Formats: sequence, C-alpha cells, structure tokens
Amino acid sequence: MGMLIKGTFWFCVVLVVLPFFDGEAQKKLEGAPQVQAADAVTAATGALSYIGEMCSQRPEVCIKGAETVSALGNRAKEGALVAYKLLDKNFSDKPGAETAAAKADAAPNVAEATKSIPAAAEQPLPDAVVTGTVIPVPSARPKH
Repeated sequence: MGMLIKGTFWFCVVLVVLPFFDGEAQKKLEGAPQVQAADAVTAATGALSYIGEMCSQRPEVCIKGAETVSALGNRAKEGALVAYKLLDKNFSDKPGAETAAAKADAAPNVAEATKSIPAAAEQPLPDAVVTGTVIPVPSARPKH
C-alpha cells in the first residue's frame, strides 16, 4: 500500500512540475489561483491527522480500505502482466517468438524428467544459487 501512495504522490508531483517546461501552459496558469507551500503543508498535515483519527475511531473502515487496496493491487499486478505479455507478443525482436510465460508453461515437468535418470547418476542439488553478488536480508519492519 505504501508503494501505491508513494507512486501516486510522485506521479502528482510530475504532473504539477510539467507545466513549468511549457510556455503555453504557463500563460494559461497565470490567472489561476496560486498555492503557497506553507498552506499545502498545513492542508496535508491536517488530512493525515484526520485519516489517523478516523482509523482509531472506526477501525473497520481502515480494515475494509486495506482489503480494497490489496484487491486493487492484485488486479493491477495482473493487468501489468497482461500488458507485458501483449507488448512482448507485438514488439518482440524475433517474429513468432514465444513469450517467457509461454516458454515456462511449455517447460517439461522436472519430476517426470528425473524418473529416467538412473539412481547412480543422481547428484544432490545445491541448496543455494551462487551469483557472486551479496544480497542483504531485509530487516523486520518496526511495529507501531
């Protein structure tokens, strides 16, 4: 959920900043109401405190809101996957190339493939993949 809020915030910042680079847009906005930074910070602080109070007074609203955001996030994830498959199909380098998802679906079953290997030829597989880079393990999030 935090990622969605951050993404929305930065998307809005980009939309607010873009008119500064277009002379025609600046001329249109000269007569528009102006916002002071201090007023915007005060309004944002008030909105955040209101949301915090609402969650403490009516926790079921926040629970349902979190469930809704989670469901929308899952739909967005699947939508991005569909878009990726469509773009990969239409813009791949090789004509008629299979997508990564189609290749994964067509991969042979590992259990069936290993049945034909004699017992003497079987070797234990390593538990970890060594890539030469160190990836730090994330620490637990603090509980509030």
